[in-house]
Amino acid sequence: MTTFAPKLLSRRALMLAAGSACALPTWSQVGGVRPLNIVVPFAPGGSTDGTARRMAERMATHLGTPVVVDNKPGAGSFTAIQAVLGAPRDGRSLFMSGTASMSLMPLVYSKLPFKFDDLVPLTTISRQPFVLNASMAVPTGSIEQFLAWARAKPEGVTFGTTGIGTIGHILAEWVGQSLGIKYNTVPYRGTSQGALDLMAGRIDLQVDGMSTALIGHLGGKTQLLASLGRAGERGNLPASVRTMADMGYPDLVAHVEFGLWYPRGTPEDAVKRLFDAVVVATQNPEFAKALAAAGETAAPSASPAEYAARLDSERARWAPIAKRLNIDLS
Repeated sequence: MTTFAPKLLSRRALMLAAGSACALPTWSQVGGVRPLNIVVPFAPGGSTDGTARRMAERMATHLGTPVVVDNKPGAGSFTAIQAVLGAPRDGRSLFMSGTASMSLMPLVYSKLPFKFDDLVPLTTISRQPFVLNASMAVPTGSIEQFLAWARAKPEGVTFGTTGIGTIGHILAEWVGQSLGIKYNTVPYRGTSQGALDLMAGRIDLQVDGMSTALIGHLGGKTQLLASLGRAGERGNLPASVRTMADMGYPDLVAHVEFGLWYPRGTPEDAVKRLFDAVVVATQNPEFAKALAAAGETAAPSASPAEYAARLDSERARWAPIAKRLNIDLS
């Protein structure tokens, strides 16, 4: 658990905050001194945790109150979610996770230990494309070369995934089916375990966030086959790597996207204050710079309703694959 204390607002941040400050009392006036908690369902050190800490620092400055990043890993995010739903519904508890993972949850669990609709989407924070990370044995000179190699493998291509029913599993199935290649998914208990086998050449491919995949690629241990970013989307993608969209597969687009949720019953004025704080944070140049260093781009929703609609569209996108695989993790 890490606490971020308020800092002095920059002149730009003060100007951005002025509108909401005029409409609403300060956080300390309505909420006292109890800190705001951002609960993360993973251990410290991962990409979700890193983005949460960058956001917490900026929100503390804007809200004028300490913001705590509270890591509660385990039980498929349920431990973290239940902690948020069990807290007072006063705008002091937020849950942070990936859009894709949260859109999948109702699809792969027929039973949940909580009411899913009690967790309400607030906004997205940032986005980075997924990439196809390959072992050094995989030919990646062109998509045509890769497909010829993959289709010639009688046993099929092996995709490392982060476990059955995870977004990594769904993406591997989706990519393999979209490319028309024979494939086998290999579940691991985490990204790092799969990465070790990828570097050793024991599996062929892994779908991963660009910031994570770049570590192995730049170290000469793995190679990037392609990005699943939008056509023309580069970010910090190496010059030699293209997007699948730019190589003739416009539908093969998927992003790692982090978002925030709050418990149903939180007062509307607190929800507005939290949403405004995230918007101000994402417009801060230092925040944007820190995200860029991690391979991310700030991408706040226009409103909580827009984020809710995005979650619905993502759920509709992955539902046919989850149904075909007949996954039930309950």
